[in-house]
Amino acid sequence: MPEAPSGPETSADLSSLFKDFQQWQRLPEELLERLANYLERGKSSGTLRQEELDFLIGMALQLRHLSYSDLSRLCDVIEIAAPGDQKLEKLKFQKLFTAGKHERAADLVISGKLTRLDEDILKDIGELDVPDKVLAKLLDVLAKYGIFPEALLWELFKSPETHTEKIAILEALKKAGKVDLCEDLAEEALKREQDPEIFSFVLTLLRERNKTDELDSTVKLWKKINFSSVQQVRVLIETLVSLKMFDQASQALDRFREIYKDDYTISRSYATVLIQRGDVTTAYEILKDLASRNALDRPTQETVIKLAFDQKLYEECLSLVSANPQILDSVDVNRFRIQALLETGKFEEAKNAYRDAAARFTDNLQIRYLGFLISSRIGNKNEAYETAKILAEKGVFDDPIVQYLISWYSEISEHDLIVELLERNQTVLL
Repeated sequence: MPEAPSGPETSADLSSLFKDFQQWQRLPEELLERLANYLERGKSSGTLRQEELDFLIGMALQLRHLSYSDLSRLCDVIEIAAPGDQKLEKLKFQKLFTAGKHERAADLVISGKLTRLDEDILKDIGELDVPDKVLAKLLDVLAKYGIFPEALLWELFKSPETHTEKIAILEALKKAGKVDLCEDLAEEALKREQDPEIFSFVLTLLRERNKTDELDSTVKLWKKINFSSVQQVRVLIETLVSLKMFDQASQALDRFREIYKDDYTISRSYATVLIQRGDVTTAYEILKDLASRNALDRPTQETVIKLAFDQKLYEECLSLVSANPQILDSVDVNRFRIQALLETGKFEEAKNAYRDAAARFTDNLQIRYLGFLISSRIGNKNEAYETAKILAEKGVFDDPIVQYLISWYSEISEHDLIVELLERNQTVLL
């Protein structure tokens, strides 16, 4: 068996391998093996110099007239010592592009082998003719670099096929601040495919951009969409509720109940819809159940307390407040609590609750009014009078206060004060 040709010994010998390279039509068969021996020996001994690698890469660039097969084999050998060199990867890309092997050229970018995307490469990328699936992957990779070739993007988004990469590309466009292009592409895709992910993306984007008219027309497409996740249903319900489309929200909630049945956010939205439609009892039961599982956000905590009070479920109202004492920084919650205590005859507790609220909300007339009611009910006439007097001076003239002051002034024979009070009397709703 003949011995394999040995590699060159010196840089001069290396140069001699490429003597008369301008005349080559094919790559000499011996060259690759001798060159591989030289590079492997230099790499293992640590004697290979950067100048030699630069020389070889330069030679490869000058041999671009060779066939892709020969050029690729040469690049593969050089990459023994220079793996992933971007000049070589660019050379491969351009050779593939010129040869019409666009899908293989695109794969160099998709696979991460070619990462230095200069103007020449981007120009060629813009002219690639590849299947939609390859194009989707390519554009997804380019988006990660912040590169968005519009012509190719439109080509992809006009395709009726669903590609998971579309959402990633839209997210990248949005993040890059290209929201107009992002919105246009997303709406184009939605015309051609009823994809729930793209539908949810469009709704969210339009809401963020406060485009109410476009949102109103887009959300009506929901009946054509086959939703498959809780998040998709959540976006739909939140959008319908924000647009006050309560009937449609109710229809959607009924249709997708199996998808969202354990989702707290959607259950809260469902309760909101029920309240708007007048079904307060059912809404309250839903919210009360969520409250027992600590699944209410702050505004909804206040809502369920109000619902309990409005339905005269005073003990439940008080229990809900006790379970969430931090919510007592709300003046409305304090009002519900004090009034519930009054309605259940817990006057001493009502008095203490009033003092706490009055200290926190010193200028709130509604809280002051409750203080007047407490004092009058427990027979603390002096305190009731002082509070009623203060409220009257601040323009609060509802019947209980006026009647109380008239009774007080009658007892002390201050008829002039009664006349003055009646002259000033007007109903002021709290």
